[in-house]
Amino acid sequence: MKIEIEASDVNFKYETPQNLTAEQLIEVARRIVDSSDNAEPVVSKVIPMKPIQHVQEVKAPVERPPFRDRLPNNIVDVNELDVKQATQGAALVRCPHCGQSHCIVLRDGANMYMMQKRDGEFKIIIGPAHPTDFLNKYVMPDESNPLDYYNDLLNINIQEDKDFAVDNDTDIFCPVCHQSAKFIEWKRAYDEPLSYFEYEHPCEVCGGETTVIKAAEDGEVIYGCEVCGYESK
Repeated sequence: MKIEIEASDVNFKYETPQNLTAEQLIEVARRIVDSSDNAEPVVSKVIPMKPIQHVQEVKAPVERPPFRDRLPNNIVDVNELDVKQATQGAALVRCPHCGQSHCIVLRDGANMYMMQKRDGEFKIIIGPAHPTDFLNKYVMPDESNPLDYYNDLLNINIQEDKDFAVDNDTDIFCPVCHQSAKFIEWKRAYDEPLSYFEYEHPCEVCGGETTVIKAAEDGEVIYGCEVCGYESK
């Protein structure tokens, strides 16, 4: 390898091997500079080169829609359920406060409706009525006997059927004890009475404790309430 440089005040020729190290290249440069009377001395210095690192492309995380929380097993489908359906079979309801299970009050917009259980399902017997009028006229007075109130409601004719769509968080008002709770609590109180009361068979009329007063050979049992005297199967 031949290096030849010609300038106005410099004429330099140098022959080198084919492959030079960094130190050898610096030495060649030094000689070129030293050949000029006006050139400043060059200090040999080797700067180590860092190996090139392959930079991996960092991809932005892929956004995925969050998984929907698993629905509880007892969820109520708002699109399919109405109060009449909710109070049939295993989905009958009971007030989680007083334990009665024969009447409920629902609110639909600005109006209120009372439903009473007739032949195993709830039917509308009172309403539509304004909440103030309803509370003043139709709920059980504190001094009344629950059995008398129950019988008075039985004498009211069933109105034209109306469906109420409810979900687990729908508030239901108890006309007997004048307290409210969500539908899911009413349902659980019926399905799991021992979770709310100290006895397994609360009276349908007043929620009091009942005892077996008759057991037929076919397995049918008659319960009698120790509070109001109501008898039920």
